[in-house]
Amino acid sequence: MTWYNDTNTEINMSHQIPSINTIHRAMVIAKAQQRAAQIKQIPELETLSPREAAEVLHADVRAIRRAIRERRLSAFKIGARKWRIRVVDLNKYVEVLTAEWLAGKP
Repeated sequence: MTWYNDTNTEINMSHQIPSINTIHRAMVIAKAQQRAAQIKQIPELETLSPREAAEVLHADVRAIRRAIRERRLSAFKIGARKWRIRVVDLNKYVEVLTAEWLAGKP
């Protein structure tokens, strides 16, 4: 890509402008690293509800419940209806999602 400045001097910008995909990829990786750091601050023996896990990941609670239903995220039931997720399992889930995204899987 060639640009011209005010004095009509040619400026080659191809090596200076990163692609949108590169910028987006870097942003997604940075957000995943921030969320992983947030999860690591929670004590490992603690458990979270699907709603709390969704808040930590900045995700929709339905996505967390779907991951539990599809057995991509380990969780256990307390009583008849309450699900709990161990922080260790949530951390593993984030690592798997990040690896899949980096590998290009949907």
